[in-house]
Amino acid sequence: MSNPVFSNMTELKTPAGYPTMPGYTPGQGTQSRSNAGTMPQPQVVPPVQYDPLESQYAGPAATNSEMGRVTYDSVLMKSLFLFALAIAAGVGEWLLFSWSGQNIATTVGFGATFAGFILAMINIFKKSISPTLISLYAICEGASLAFFSMLFETMVPGVVFQAVIASLIVFAVSLGLFASGKVRNSTRLAKFTLMGVLSLLLLQVADFFLVRFGVINNPWGLEGGTIFGIPVAGLLALLVVFLGVSSLIGDFDSIKLAVERGLPDVVGWKLAFGLMVTLVWLYTQLLRYLAILNDRN
Repeated sequence: MSNPVFSNMTELKTPAGYPTMPGYTPGQGTQSRSNAGTMPQPQVVPPVQYDPLESQYAGPAATNSEMGRVTYDSVLMKSLFLFALAIAAGVGEWLLFSWSGQNIATTVGFGATFAGFILAMINIFKKSISPTLISLYAICEGASLAFFSMLFETMVPGVVFQAVIASLIVFAVSLGLFASGKVRNSTRLAKFTLMGVLSLLLLQVADFFLVRFGVINNPWGLEGGTIFGIPVAGLLALLVVFLGVSSLIGDFDSIKLAVERGLPDVVGWKLAFGLMVTLVWLYTQLLRYLAILNDRN
């Protein structure tokens, strides 16, 4: 028999080839008349051994990783991979700026920014998840961030370091709050976060046109002004921190739900992509408002 579970089973037959009845012993003929009234003694057949199945049943359950499901470790590794690509592309852009001059670096920087935006939209609205497109987005975003970081560093020396440290602090605080269970994602919080992000985008677009057409002389537009002596950039920086914390908590909650529901491992790429988009937005906004605050001094 091909099934190993039944490999120990034996079957007895009569000399004529027919299956035996209980009590039949090979080599013996029919019972004598004197023993005709005696009930045959049943033959003891060894039980079927189920040890392989029992050991599998008693063993530990398969993990999400073994079943091809998303895990916290897989999301972490995919996130680190994407950030490694972004850092490598950023270093390449920085070296290009140093070796080839500002013109070539500017062309590459704006091209990477445009390509990164297109790839971000594709990855957001694409029904299927493509690790390749997400990786290309990370590369373009890394080059774009390096380019704009160089521009801000030229205007305000030291601001890039400040923005990086501030972003890491916001990330650590967000992770700590989420891990403690004191702050949880909600529909109301998500709606407020979306409204806040869109409001900041509209303000920055309005400032661009106001400065472009000479309506406001301040090079930073309305964001470079004050309200009752308080810098608008400082207030907006606090808003960015709050929106960043709420966005990151939403990302952590999405990762937690994906792991608990046992979604396929490929979903980890989408989760890592979303986390990267949030951190990129947080860094660029903090870079902008820290530059404005430093430029006032």
